Amino acid sequence: MGQRVKCHWMLFLCILLGGGAWAVGQVARPTSRPTVASMVPAATDLLLAMGAQNHLVAVGNYDAERAELRGLPRAGDYLTIDWEQLIVIRPEVLLIQNAEDKIVPGTRRRASELSVRLVNLQISRLADVFKTIEQLGKAIGEEDQALRLTGEMHGQLERVRTRVTDQEAVSCLICLDAEARSVVGPNNFLDDLLTLAGGKNAGAELGKDFPQIDGEKLLDMRPAAMIFLMPGATEQQMLKLRDNLAHWQAVPAIRDRRVLIITDAQTLLPGSQVGQLAERFAGLLHPEPKKDVP
Repeated sequence: MGQRVKCHWMLFLCILLGGGAWAVGQVARPTSRPTVASMVPAATDLLLAMGAQNHLVAVGNYDAERAELRGLPRAGDYLTIDWEQLIVIRPEVLLIQNAEDKIVPGTRRRASELSVRLVNLQISRLADVFKTIEQLGKAIGEEDQALRLTGEMHGQLERVRTRVTDQEAVSCLICLDAEARSVVGPNNFLDDLLTLAGGKNAGAELGKDFPQIDGEKLLDMRPAAMIFLMPGATEQQMLKLRDNLAHWQAVPAIRDRRVLIITDAQTLLPGSQVGQLAERFAGLLHPEPKKDVP
């Protein structure tokens, strides 16, 4: 997600690395399936969606628990790589995500010493997701699987786009916490998805990618719809959100009950779920007419 992302964002876009139980110097690399240590949760998700989980040999500290990753060791986060584990595992490909000038000193050198191919991904906008799929397919020799996933995801997004084409854009604010303090601004994949789904991002006017607002600003913005993205929200957080909604009746979105709350673990990940997310956005902003039951 880049370096400017707030803590909510970083939690779900951090690293995925790990090690095995072999002795150093006794690992023979397979030649038929390049092994991957991924420090980028979004990239790991895309690999799984491609059906390429057998390439993964390590995941990271901030990856959500998933059945496909069970048993894989975790060895780091987006700032720190556990090189001791990598010496044991000796992956052929190491996925990271950093601005080129922000890569931790020594990362390139140590990757070179281990003969690990370092792939620095940049996943911020919706278009970056598809670029990343192509990069991953080439890196592990699974170009056909990458094309399949790209086609499926493009098809899903295009169906959403087509459905809302003639609809007037709805002012919508995307919030990242129960207090509606952290919101989504422009120039990121969530902003792109909201626009595609027939929305107009109320947070775009704030200029920053992930700005902070207060209650007074929320009232001034008067969004017609609100989306709360709170992956893994606790019961306490949900109670807090319901209390806040009860006190924000002056906000048109809340007064008109045009609010969507999403707590899925992959919600903030620019990965394989972007099509489903776009569908849910569009369902709030431009609900399809209810069919008459005979």
